[in-house]
This record gives sequence, structure tokens and C-alpha cells, in this order.
Amino acid sequence: MGARIFADCPWVSLARCEFHNYALKEITRVLTGMPAEIPDSTLAQQTFTLKINYLEKLPWQKLMAGVGPTLGVRAQLVQRQTTRTRFTFVQDGRAFPVKTRWWGGSSLRVSSQDSVSHYTFEGVKMSDLLLNLFRNSRGTNYNLDLDTLVYRWDGPPAQNPFASDVDLEFQSAGTWEENAPRIQEKFGVRLERIPEPLTYEALVLTPSPEAK
Repeated sequence: MGARIFADCPWVSLARCEFHNYALKEITRVLTGMPAEIPDSTLAQQTFTLKINYLEKLPWQKLMAGVGPTLGVRAQLVQRQTTRTRFTFVQDGRAFPVKTRWWGGSSLRVSSQDSVSHYTFEGVKMSDLLLNLFRNSRGTNYNLDLDTLVYRWDGPPAQNPFASDVDLEFQSAGTWEENAPRIQEKFGVRLERIPEPLTYEALVLTPSPEAK
């Protein structure tokens, strides 16, 4: 799946999206920027292949009115109250090890034979490394729709450690509990979890009568 803006003018911003065997929740998130609730379990498990051109600034009502009949669904806006977690990365002020690898990039390889995760980061910006490592670790309890990631730095922007290019290579069982000490030991970065109340909007998707 990809989304690409192919025309950008003062009066129009047009995007092209292609979805191949994607769940309805993911399609809705990309098109509207909102989480979706799907009470019908059959619909929730169904995948769709879809190509669509649309104006990016369209409200969700018009987007779903256009794509809903194709997907066989209708959408209703609801407000929900919950508690989200603000995951905040904090650095203790130490100097980072000098970057030694100049060909930037990162990779994650999981060995199916021994269930070991191999992480390799070469000349990667610290904030990108943390995001990659965090999302590819088990046991983070991170909710993609609701929770937020923050890189806290109160000093001068030019000295922001999260903008620094760094190297890191290690292997582990792939859990956050095991991965977190690696970044704290080498970079002095720890993670704080701060719960906070949240009111958010979501779309409830149900099969449209015409689809039955």
C-alpha cells in the first residue's frame, strides 16, 4: 500500500492511494486519519484491494461517502473517552559515542530457527532509531491510534541528541524489556510512561444495507 501526492497546487492537493489486501481499519486510518471501530467480526477480518484518487482536504463524510459503497460499508462518527499513554524518551545529557559508519540505514532480521531478533542501525538519526526499535519490540503496549511518542529535550536545538546520527547493533529476544537497557546503557536514553485522559473521535463502520 502506498499514498502519493501527485498534484499540489494552491487550490487542490490530490492524492493517489493503492491498497492491496488491506484491512478496513487500515484503509480508514490512511484516508481519514481517524481510528475505526468495526462491530461486525466478519467485516473486521475482511481485506480489500482498492485504488483511489481523492482530495486530501476532503472531510471524512465526503471521503467515506465516496469510498463506502465500494467497500460495502457506512460510517458513523462517535466520541470516546479513554486513557492514553504518553511515551516520553528522555536523555541524561551524556555525549553520544562518535558515529563510525557512514552508510546510513537500519535493518531488523528475525531468525525463525532460534527466535532471535537482530537489530542493525548504521548512521541513523537517534529519534528514527528509537521509533524503529520501539515499534519492532514486543511488549511495548503501544496503541498506534491513541498513544503518543515524545522526544524530550530542553536544551538548545543545535545540541538535541535525538537529531544525532548514531550506530547500534545487537541481538535479543525481541522484547522491549530486553531492548530498553541497550539504549539506556549506550545512549543514556530512558522511557517514561505518562497516562493522561483523552477524548477522541472514531468512525464506527457497519455493512451498508445495499451490500446485503
